Amino acid sequence: CPADGQIELHLYLDRSVLEVFTGTGCSLTSRIYPHPQSLGWQAFCQGGPARLDRVDIWDMPSIWRG
Repeated sequence: CPADGQIELHLYLDRSVLEVFTGTGCSLTSRIYPHPQSLGWQAFCQGGPARLDRVDIWDMPSIWRG
């Protein structure tokens, strides 16, 4: 963890693929399968309090035409 305790995360979600990148270059890729009726997202922290300062969401159009 940085000395100031702040972590910058970049999350990319493309259907069932989630990629997470940090400012230090660490990354995680995972397949997720949300319930079909799931329409939102949730942020939480295990082991103590956390504060989410900013969220930017971009809805990108599909590359598939049809």
